[in-house]
Amino acid sequence: MKTLQVFYLAMATVLASCSSDDDNEQFPANPNIAFYTMSSTATVTLPQPNVYQGYMRGNIVNNKFFSESFFNPATFEESTIQLFHYTGDLLTSYETGYTWESYYYDNQQRLAATTFGDDTMQTLYRRFIYQSDTQVFAEILTQPYDAPDTQILERYVLTLDGNSNIIAAGPDNDLDGTIDQVNHFTYANGNLISAELYNGSAQTHSYSGVVNNFSVLSDNTYGKQNARLMQAQLYGGASFYPKPEHNRNIETQEFESGQYEVLPNGYYRKSFRSYQYEGGHTDATCEFFFQ
Repeated sequence: MKTLQVFYLAMATVLASCSSDDDNEQFPANPNIAFYTMSSTATVTLPQPNVYQGYMRGNIVNNKFFSESFFNPATFEESTIQLFHYTGDLLTSYETGYTWESYYYDNQQRLAATTFGDDTMQTLYRRFIYQSDTQVFAEILTQPYDAPDTQILERYVLTLDGNSNIIAAGPDNDLDGTIDQVNHFTYANGNLISAELYNGSAQTHSYSGVVNNFSVLSDNTYGKQNARLMQAQLYGGASFYPKPEHNRNIETQEFESGQYEVLPNGYYRKSFRSYQYEGGHTDATCEFFFQ
């Protein structure tokens, strides 16, 4: 415990130097994020009292996800793993050691296909066919997209607006090129505010004025449209839940359940949340540092 506390104190000194508190500090509308840190303290009483602490630093390059660093309090050593790999500006692979995903693009640099795998030998092949600037077929295949004998297992028809939001989606079960049942989605200010599903269910959502920093990083990393195309099953299925990273701002309920230090440009510098559960609680802090 003491060694970790010493580390946190040292890190606080170093990190503070990366974030100025000068009265003349400028807050651009689209700031560059240098990195973020996530720390947690879990206090448990069952089966016996104990305290567990963790720390992670997310390293950002060109305002995109890049790598994660972890600190070992027993050895004072830090280890870093690169998760996101790029060719030029395009994300070409994501690897954790347990899961991996490769991304392929057409000659217009549009996302053409993905291949996902994990250490249990499960694989998922996806292909994206652009019918127009606003309509895309998202398909799940039996084999990689460029295999001559690959077959379509599922197809979803997606309609997008001019801001790369999915406004309509549903399955094409008979593969005739037309949607069979349609889910409709409505947006305002970059946020999903309502969903009407083809099974008759509906939902509405409200948002705070605080920018979701992780949403910005996700859209920069994958590309806003690509990030949504890869969730075709979610948008086109019979059940739907909004993905926080697909909305510009933090949902009202999420914002009210935590504490945020918000900057004048709407981004937040720090968030704190306490989770209560049977046998203990966890305090979690996330802090962003800007260039």
